[in-house]
Formats: sequence, C-alpha cells, structure tokens
Amino acid sequence: MDERRSSPRVATNVAVACRAPATPVRVVIRDISLHGCRIETARPMDNLGSTVQVELTDKVSVSGRIVWIDELYCGIRFDKRLDITKFGVRGWITSIGESVPLREIDRAA
Repeated sequence: MDERRSSPRVATNVAVACRAPATPVRVVIRDISLHGCRIETARPMDNLGSTVQVELTDKVSVSGRIVWIDELYCGIRFDKRLDITKFGVRGWITSIGESVPLREIDRAA
C-alpha cells in the first residue's frame, strides 16, 4: 500500500457512471477508500486536475478531482470523506461487485 494513503482501499469491480468533467462516461471502480478511488476507463483520459462526479448509486454521488492518470486508469481524490452511512460501502461492494469486462464499458459509453 502507498504510504501516502490516509485510509485503506478495498478492491472492487463495479461499473458506474462518471462525469469527467461534464461528459458522462461509464467507468469501473477498481478500488475505493473513504478518500478516493481508482477507476478504469474505456479510453485514455487527458484531464488531469479536472473535477469529476462519480455516481456510486442512483441516489449517491461523490465529487472529486483526477489526481493521476496512467493509460486507462485514473486516481480520484474525493472532495469530502465518503459517508458510508449513506449507502453502506461494505454492502455495496459485496452486493453489486462483479467482474465487468472493459468491452461492456466501451459499449455503454
């Protein structure tokens, strides 16, 4: 684990909607913590530092900034600590976490 992280990350495979910065795209959250997440995209992104809105559920979204980009992966730092009481991160990860092939993301985009 990177020593700079302020909270541990949990591995996921959850397809969600994301606005980066305003364009809606489908992404896969590959890991998540209380302070950020790593997403995989169907196409490389070139908007380092941009504001993003990640739709975790149909009722819960979180805003943040793209803090790093490595080909099809991006790191997002949330603007505010994730409030797990809103939707229960553990239940969210185990109940809908499933493998999502990247070709499915590309088709949905």
